[in-house]
Amino acid sequence: MNIKNFTILIVGVILVFIAMYLFTRPAIFDIWDFSETGPVGDTIGGISAPVINLFGAFLVYISFKEQIKANDNQSIALADEKRENNKSNQYNRHLSLLDEVKNRLHDLQFVVVIPIETSIKESNIQPLVVTYNGIDALNEAINRQYSKNGKNSKSYLKYKNERFNTYGIFLNFQFVLTTVYDLIERIETNIDDKQDQTFLISNLDLFYKIYLLSFANRIISAFDFGQEEIKELIKVKSKIDKKLNIQQTK
Repeated sequence: MNIKNFTILIVGVILVFIAMYLFTRPAIFDIWDFSETGPVGDTIGGISAPVINLFGAFLVYISFKEQIKANDNQSIALADEKRENNKSNQYNRHLSLLDEVKNRLHDLQFVVVIPIETSIKESNIQPLVVTYNGIDALNEAINRQYSKNGKNSKSYLKYKNERFNTYGIFLNFQFVLTTVYDLIERIETNIDDKQDQTFLISNLDLFYKIYLLSFANRIISAFDFGQEEIKELIKVKSKIDKKLNIQQTK
C-alpha cells in the first residue's frame, strides 16, 4: 500500500468516527433532528440493500469474468513465449551441431612413422613420427592411399618406407559424413520455421560442397571399385548428395 492510499484510508476512518460522534449529539436546530427518522431510514435501507447487494454481486461476477479472461490471455502469452523459446533453442542446438561437425573435420589426425636412414649402426635411433591434422591429414592420407593401391607410381617411391594406416582416418571421415546426413534429417524434422531451416541447410550444403565432397570423391577414387573399405562411405555420400540435390558423378 502506497502513502497516498494509506493517507486516504486514515482520513476516511477519522471522518467516520467524527460523523458517528456528530450524528449522535443533540441537534442544535430542529431541521437537523433525525431522532424521528429511524423508520424512514430503515425503510430506505431495506429497499436499497437488495439492489445494492445485487449490483455488488454483478460487479463481482464481472470481476471474476475479467480475471478469467486475463488468465486466458496470460496462458496464451506464456504458451507463445514457450513456443518461441523452444524454436530458438532448437535453432541454436542445430547450429551448435553444425559447428561440432566442422570441429570434427579439424580434429582428424593422420600419423606417419618415417624410419631414419643412417650409415651408423645404432639400435637406439628412433623413427620420426609426423602427425597431420584436419584437412592436411586427409590430404596426406589420400596421397598415401593412392600410392598404396599403385595409382601413383611416383608417390610409391616417396612413401614406400613409411609406416601408416589410412583406415582409421577414412573411418572417422565416414563418421563425419554420417553426422552430416543425420543433421540434415534432424533439421528437416525439428525446425518448423522455413527461414531457419533454409539457413541451416544452406550452411551444411556450403560446408559439404567446399570441404567434404571433394575429399569423399578423392577417397573413393583412391580405392579400387568394390573394396570393402569404401562401401559404407559411398552409401552415406550418395544419401547426402540426394538430400542436397547434387549430381552424382561416376
